[in-house]
Amino acid sequence: MVSKRALVRPTAKHVPLQHSPSRPFYFGLVLVMHMLVALYMLMWVAILTVLPSPDRKSIRILWPTTTLVTYSIFLGLHGAAIGIAIIRRRRRHRVLQWVRKTTRSLLSINSLDQLTQSFDTYADEFFVVFNTVEILSQSHQAYTLFDALPEHSKAISYLVVVILYSFVSPLILFVRNTREKTTLLNLGDSIFSFTLSCGHPMVALLAPLAMYTFVDPTHLNHNYLFCTQLVLLARTQAVSNAFDYACKLAMHAGTLIALCRLTISLQSYGSPSLSTVDIPLLPTMLRQSKRWLLHLNLWLNVVWGCLLTAILVRSLVSGQPCPATCVANVRPLFDDTCQCAYVNINCKLVNVTDPIPFLNTSAIGTHLLYLEIRRCGLQHGLPPAALAPFRNLGKIIVLFSHMETWDGPLPPSVMGVMIRHSHLRAIPSALQVDLPPQFITLTLEGCMIPFIPDSIVQAWSTIERLYLLNISLQVLSPFLPTALGLVSLDVRSNNLTTLAPTWLVAAPSKKPLLDATFAGNALPDEMIPWHLAVTMDLSATSVSSPLPTALTKQTLVLDGTPFCLERRDAFCKPICAPGCFGFMRGDFTCNLECFNMACDYDGGDCDGYGFDRPRSPP
Repeated sequence: MVSKRALVRPTAKHVPLQHSPSRPFYFGLVLVMHMLVALYMLMWVAILTVLPSPDRKSIRILWPTTTLVTYSIFLGLHGAAIGIAIIRRRRRHRVLQWVRKTTRSLLSINSLDQLTQSFDTYADEFFVVFNTVEILSQSHQAYTLFDALPEHSKAISYLVVVILYSFVSPLILFVRNTREKTTLLNLGDSIFSFTLSCGHPMVALLAPLAMYTFVDPTHLNHNYLFCTQLVLLARTQAVSNAFDYACKLAMHAGTLIALCRLTISLQSYGSPSLSTVDIPLLPTMLRQSKRWLLHLNLWLNVVWGCLLTAILVRSLVSGQPCPATCVANVRPLFDDTCQCAYVNINCKLVNVTDPIPFLNTSAIGTHLLYLEIRRCGLQHGLPPAALAPFRNLGKIIVLFSHMETWDGPLPPSVMGVMIRHSHLRAIPSALQVDLPPQFITLTLEGCMIPFIPDSIVQAWSTIERLYLLNISLQVLSPFLPTALGLVSLDVRSNNLTTLAPTWLVAAPSKKPLLDATFAGNALPDEMIPWHLAVTMDLSATSVSSPLPTALTKQTLVLDGTPFCLERRDAFCKPICAPGCFGFMRGDFTCNLECFNMACDYDGGDCDGYGFDRPRSPP
C-alpha cells in the first residue's frame, strides 16, 4: 500500500527565468538547419525533374512520383517552419515589451509554463519512442551504405555518428532540470537527426553531383571510377524498396519534428522575464515510476551502440584482399569476401588474351556495376555464363578488342554497352535481340558498319543515348528521329553526306535533344537538322552559312568548317589533327585520333592502355 506521504505533491519552487545570451545563436542554428534540409529536398526534386532521363534511370529510383511528392511536401513544410518561426519570434518580441509593463500578462506566462510542465510529465516516453525509431532507421541506412558504397570513409563516418547518437541520446533523459533537459534533448535530436538524414548525405553527394551536372558531364561520364562512386552513392539516398522508403520517411520526419520541437522549446523556455515563475515539481511517485523506463532505454541503447561498434571494428580488421583489377570495391558489414564494384582488365598489361578468368566470383564477388575490358581478344564477345552472376551489372565497356560477333544475351540489369575499336562488321545479336528492359546507352566506335537496318533501329526503342562513331556509316535510318526517345546523339567521323527528310523537318511533338554531334561528316548547310538539339557540334562539316537563329538560340560548335575558316575570333578554334575535335582531349577516353604530339597525346587519356607514344606529328 502506497503511503499518503508518497502521494503528496511537494510545494512548488521559484525558478527565475533568465534571458540566455546564446538563445539567438541557437535560433539561428535552427533556421540554418531548416534551410539546409530544404536545400537537400530541393536537390532531390531537381534530380527527379531536371536531370536527364538516362541519368535518373541509372540511379534506379523505385517510386519516382511518390519520392517527388514526398520530398516536395517536406520542402514545403521546412519552408513553412522557417516562416512561422521568424513570425512568432517577431511577435514574441513585441509581446515581451508589453509584458514588462503589465503584471497581468505575467499570469498568462505562468499558466503557459504550467501547461508546458504538464506536457513535460509525459515527454520522456515520447523521447524514448522517437529516439528508438530514429536510431533503427539510421542503422538501416548505415547498413545500406556499407553494402553499396565503394568510398569506405563515407560509410564509416556515418556509422560512427549513429553509434555516438546511441550512446548520448539516452543519457540526456537523466538530467533533472526539466528546462535544461528539454532544451538539451531537442538540441541533440535536432543536430543528430539533421546530420544523419541530410547533413552527411549532402556533404557526400552534393559536390560530385554538382560537378557532374554543372561542370563537365560529358567528360565525367567517361570517368568510370567517378561514375561508379556517384551512381552507388545516389542509389543509397534514393528509394530502393518499401522498407527503405519507410526508413527514409521516418528519418526526414524525425528531423522536421526535432527542429520544430527545438524552436518551440527555445521560445517557451528561453523567454526573458522580470519575475519568477512557479514550477510545480513532479510527484515523487511519478518520478520513481519512470526510472525503469529510462534505465531500460539506456541499457538498450548502450547494448545497441556496443553491438554496432563491434560490427564496425570487425568489418575494418577482417576482409579478403581484392585483386589488382578491382578498381573500386564495397565492404558489406557481414561479408568478408572481396566485392568489386568496378573492374578494369587490361590484357596487354597482364600479358593474357582471355579476360574471362578474371571474372571469377570467388575473387571479385557479385556486386559488379562497371566492367571495363581493354586490349583483349574476345573474338566472340563475352559468354552469358561469365556475366550471369553479376545481377547488378550496369555497364559493359570493351575497348580495343578483336570482337567479330557477340551472341549474347546481355544480363537483364545492363543499362549501357560501349564497344570501341573492334572487328565488327554488323550489329551483333547481343545488341539487337532480347535487350534488357532498361537498355538506354549504346556506343559503337572504330569498326565497319556502313548500314544499320530499320528493324534493328526499332529494336533499340529504349535507347536514349546513341553514339555511332567512326563506323563508316553512310546512311542514317529515317526512323531514328521518331522511333527512339533520344536525348543525345553522336555520329561523328562517318561518311554521311545527306539525311532523310524526317531528320530535316521538326516534329511539333518532339522535344529537341540535349546534344547532337555530326562532326567530321561532309554535310552541307541544307542537310543540317538545325532544330534537332540544343547543343550541336558541327566541327569539320561543310557548313558555310549557319542559320542566324541557330547562332543566337542554340549552342553551336563550328570548328574547322568553311564558316570558321573565314573568321578569326574566339568562336572558332583550330583542330589539332584530323578527327580530333576540341572536346576529345582530356575526356577520360583514349582517342587514337588525338594520340599524337600535336594534340598533346590526348591529354594523357591513353597513358593507362600500354600504347607507345609516336614521336612525330601525324
